[in-house]
Amino acid sequence: MKRVIVLLLTAAIALSVTACGGGKKTEQTAEKQMQEQTDTAEGAFDFPDLGIKFVPDGVWAELRDNLLMQPVYGSEVDPVSGVMVDFGNDEAIEKAKNAAKDGKDGSDVEAMMWDNSKRLFAIAWVRTGEVPMDTVMELVGGPDRLANVVELGESGNATFYFCTYPSEDTEGLTEQSAEKYTRLCNDLDTAKKNIIMSQPPEQEQIEAGGTVNFTTQDFNGNEVSNDIFAQNKVTMINIWGSFCQPCIEEMPALQTISEDMKAQGVAIVGVLGDAMDSEGNLDEDVVDLGKMVLEKNGVTYLNLVMNQELKDAFPTQTYPTSILVDKNGLIIGDIIYGSRDEDQYRKILSDALNSVKE
Repeated sequence: MKRVIVLLLTAAIALSVTACGGGKKTEQTAEKQMQEQTDTAEGAFDFPDLGIKFVPDGVWAELRDNLLMQPVYGSEVDPVSGVMVDFGNDEAIEKAKNAAKDGKDGSDVEAMMWDNSKRLFAIAWVRTGEVPMDTVMELVGGPDRLANVVELGESGNATFYFCTYPSEDTEGLTEQSAEKYTRLCNDLDTAKKNIIMSQPPEQEQIEAGGTVNFTTQDFNGNEVSNDIFAQNKVTMINIWGSFCQPCIEEMPALQTISEDMKAQGVAIVGVLGDAMDSEGNLDEDVVDLGKMVLEKNGVTYLNLVMNQELKDAFPTQTYPTSILVDKNGLIIGDIIYGSRDEDQYRKILSDALNSVKE
């Protein structure tokens, strides 16, 4: 099962549903999903690539199975990174576990587990000095600033914040789940005290102006190289994740664009970003899931699987990420982090066509 990962820290922001973070996930049951986030020695939720560890204590340890964690990876466009913590009600989690055991589609299981989940808190960080507190408050709370934001401190070149959302809305919860949620909301101070911060690692950025060289394979195992760029004036590489809902939602628009703009010399090429396992090998289970996603959404444009050569060429933690390349394999224009609607993509591609030489 894939865990939906949003780019920003609250659904109040429109962009919060346009992108996903790029942590590696594997197909699994809902129960295993919870287990994989823990440090068995401490029972902690550990996110070393974000510089965040949360060690549940007291009621948080007692109810840790009700905690849903969403890693958040910022970008140049949206600079807030961190972890969002939600309350998953007993009924939804149990339903998701049973559905996963019955072999239900991963996206359906995902939706079940997050059904009627409730916001608890978020741990956010930005690079120190780059983003003012006022901007952080707006990013994590939306235009209406629905979050209470308190600075936790600094580690390395990152400033960390503790963000709470004081609604305590128990609508739709059973009496048992409502009691659990209320207990957690009433003990946010304990959660705040048990956050361990460390300097987040620097993330590589894709640089415009570079030339892309690679050899990989498509979903049918056929070898594909950067020679494909020579076939079109502009190629848009769209890196997506099998767990990323914004990536999937934009696929029909990309399919339409690939058909409509083909005669103009435009091609769309997808890359399944989470196709590699933790050891750098092809993850067949994820590729199979990716095939299901493409078939379900009627995608026929070329899709490739991520390998180390592509990862070195396109380092990104954000899904989707789109890169424009000319017929010589030269990266042109700005890197596109997050999803766009069909009209926006058409304009971006039209502008790119006008900028390239015949």
